[in-house]
Amino acid sequence: MLDAECCRHGRHGASGADRATTFFTCVGLGFVLVTVRNALTMSKTKAGSHRGTDSTGPLHFDSFSFGLIRIDGQSYEHDVIIDRGEIRKRNKKPSKKFREAFGHTPLSIEEDIPWKCRRLIIGTGGGALPVMEEVKEEARRRNVELAVLPTAEAIKAFEKNPAESNAILHVTC
Repeated sequence: MLDAECCRHGRHGASGADRATTFFTCVGLGFVLVTVRNALTMSKTKAGSHRGTDSTGPLHFDSFSFGLIRIDGQSYEHDVIIDRGEIRKRNKKPSKKFREAFGHTPLSIEEDIPWKCRRLIIGTGGGALPVMEEVKEEARRRNVELAVLPTAEAIKAFEKNPAESNAILHVTC
């Protein structure tokens, strides 16, 4: 059995392709442990990525827990966007004006959404991030497959085909 500290940081004593990456997701008042095997493969990162200039290999999700996602050893305490291998902070300010209508700041068409992909994966945290209908309509118009999933599931979905996918990952609620 693995201790919580070991799991939280994805350290299991294995290495390489056999290394298990562990994610925590909030369900109700408890946390659920989700383990994903195999690394994510991405093409060379773009300039300006938070991954660092020498990080050209696979994109690794080290851990995910309420309020924190760790990718390639870098911790993010905010929502992130993965756009063709580049990781950046989600700027939700343009969507804040819709907050009262949804009870939570939604994902709106006014944000900088990474549309240059075949598949856009939206991680909704524990399921609370609303996605406005205009985002869904724009995805259909652009012929982009849209997957709206709790963040732990979104990470697994992204793993299946990272080369053709971009992601918006909500790290809370």
